[in-house]
Amino acid sequence: LEGLQKVYGQYLETIIPVADAQLTGDEAGKVRVFKDVLGLSDEDAAPVHIEVGRRLSRIGFEYKDRQSQFEQRKAFQRLVYLSYIVFGEQKAAFLLPWRRVFNLTDAQLFVARRDNARAIFSGHLAARGGEFPAERQFLRELRDYQLAIKLFDESAEEIVREASRKQVEASLAAAVEIARSPGKARDPAAVVEKLHHMLDYARKMAKFANDDDLIPGLGMPSIHNGPWDVESRRRDVKEVFKVFTEEVVSREGRFTPQIEADLKE
Repeated sequence: LEGLQKVYGQYLETIIPVADAQLTGDEAGKVRVFKDVLGLSDEDAAPVHIEVGRRLSRIGFEYKDRQSQFEQRKAFQRLVYLSYIVFGEQKAAFLLPWRRVFNLTDAQLFVARRDNARAIFSGHLAARGGEFPAERQFLRELRDYQLAIKLFDESAEEIVREASRKQVEASLAAAVEIARSPGKARDPAAVVEKLHHMLDYARKMAKFANDDDLIPGLGMPSIHNGPWDVESRRRDVKEVFKVFTEEVVSREGRFTPQIEADLKE
């Protein structure tokens, strides 16, 4: 048994990222598979997690420079988070005495779990190139992923609101660029197209807000408290919506209720 635990511990240490590298979200599955291949029960494997934690903690104390100490603390936090995912919350609470062995508080354990889940989720979105489409299937799969990595709803809400805000900001930025272009490049029709795309996106996100099977944080996107929530950017928004209004009114021949609704949103 000791030999198997040693091999398991070595594997566990190699799978925990160091320095600036983050967990990617697939580590827990790999650890479970390796544990099962070795034939270790959860009860046999849990002490190995504590022993790896001791080694990471000891190495951190041996470092003299603060950066290396910080990196070791991060590695320890990743181990804590990964252990919760490997064993499940109930078993981890019973089998892993982090508080007693390492004199940790509930707040410290919460931060380790929250921050690593956030990093994994953010990395998952970043791998899509920053795209956050208003598509039900995508948002449903994102909910499944959130639950799989044990990301708290509050954290998911913050990340989702920021991601949807960035989509709106990207459309606004494109519209502003067109509106400011010289000569024929200043195409009012293209400005209208960009803003219609943005409004359609915002309405879809608002429609999904009350669907419990989708990722939390959905709703009407807002540019408040973001980089566009400054006076210069607000002037840009007014400018493009002025172009939008003039172009659409010109097409329709009058100021319609739909135009008024678009401007309100």
